[in-house]
Amino acid sequence: GSGVVLTGMLGGLLGRGRAPFDAALLAAHLHGRAAEIGTARTAEMCFTSADIATFLPDAVREVEAG
Repeated sequence: GSGVVLTGMLGGLLGRGRAPFDAALLAAHLHGRAAEIGTARTAEMCFTSADIATFLPDAVREVEAG
């Protein structure tokens, strides 16, 4: 489910050298933001954990753009 997606995001950030606390904060933020973006563009009642992964690139682009 969505916890698996969050765990994968955290592991990826740690693997890229982020400090554990920073990785946890960023993963949680991106996870939530991807869900917000996705539910705004799709039917909220049909939103799944796979959709979080689908909209993650949009959330990352937002964070990178500042």
